[in-house]
Amino acid sequence: MLRYAVRGAVGSDGMQGIVYDATKIKVCQAFYEICDYAELDRQWADDLWKDVLTHPQIYEEMIKKVNKRAQEIIEQDLPITKKIM
Repeated sequence: MLRYAVRGAVGSDGMQGIVYDATKIKVCQAFYEICDYAELDRQWADDLWKDVLTHPQIYEEMIKKVNKRAQEIIEQDLPITKKIM
């Protein structure tokens, strides 16, 4: 996963860029996928995401909980089965 895109120094093309962390972009994509799956209203999801981003403690807590749950699922080492619907 791309975590940092480095574009801060002036490159050989003379362009100056910025350094940014792509983590929030990936989290945002996953957040919207979950909201779409749950058939939540897009405006409601937008408002919730904006609220989460304006409260760093909530964002960090969300990331911790998601990471913890993902690790629990990985540790279960469940078999992968193919389902056709």
